[in-house]
Amino acid sequence: MAERIQYIKLPIALLVIFALGKLIGGFAGLPYEAGSQIFGMVPLTVALCLVWGGLARTVYGQSIGGAITLGKLVKAPRHN
Repeated sequence: MAERIQYIKLPIALLVIFALGKLIGGFAGLPYEAGSQIFGMVPLTVALCLVWGGLARTVYGQSIGGAITLGKLVKAPRHN
């Protein structure tokens, strides 16, 4: 279990940074459209994909194929 938690520390940190950025931007008067372009789900997903794929071999000892396989296995739950 500790290995799995260590594996997701970076994505959780990025999620917290994006959430705080959106919250602070809202309090600072940043327009919703600009805040969504900077701190939205699409930029977060792109950042996570680049970081996770780039560090897969160095930090986690996986090949790029392993990172792709992990991305295919981890899916969001479907709501029917």
